[in-house]
Amino acid sequence: MEQPPENLTNNIEDMLDTCVDGLCEVLTEDNRVLFVGRLEEYDPEQNEVWIDLHRGSETPRGVIHKMPVKVQIHVKKQSGSLVMLYGNVSLCAATYWTIIVRNVVACSEARRAFRQKVRVEAQILWGPGLHFRAKCQLEDISLVGVAIYSPLKLEIGSRIVLSIPALIKGGPSYELPCSVVVRRNTAEEGLPPLWRYGCDFGGLKGQTESLLCKDIFALQAKSVNRE
Repeated sequence: MEQPPENLTNNIEDMLDTCVDGLCEVLTEDNRVLFVGRLEEYDPEQNEVWIDLHRGSETPRGVIHKMPVKVQIHVKKQSGSLVMLYGNVSLCAATYWTIIVRNVVACSEARRAFRQKVRVEAQILWGPGLHFRAKCQLEDISLVGVAIYSPLKLEIGSRIVLSIPALIKGGPSYELPCSVVVRRNTAEEGLPPLWRYGCDFGGLKGQTESLLCKDIFALQAKSVNRE
């Protein structure tokens, strides 16, 4: 069984208080996504969190009482900040779960967010006034960032907008502002460069975040069900 990393703070109550109303992914110990929720409440007396279902008709069935889980929480008031909660399921209802807290770890790096694999063509809008366009392909996406491939060479720190026609069939289009934080040439020696970029959204607006969460959840469900 995986052991949680050493806690970075002794004050779990203060840390979880900052997480209230944050979007989160509830995962098994081997990182399989169970559902996407929102942390509704933390009860320090019971050392228990209440997580409401955010997307979907109901939470998963057949979960064993006291099953160990991990909850990855996106801190709403701190862009790019994540908290990983390790706990055990205490109550499973159709629209919410309660989880007894064992340990909480602050994650300073946004790349720790759950990333959903996706193969979608998009465009990079860049340069003065974002008047220039270049093709790219998405590798994965999360609520805090995205990984893309493109022959276009961008500098670390570049501000771009990622224009995505749709992530799922019939889904919404996106115009996602982001910053380039990682760059690596993935082309074999002697071939033209193919750059892999890691980009940080820096905090999405409420409606965009909600739509993206819905699409990521649909992609997760599809991959789990092998549709």
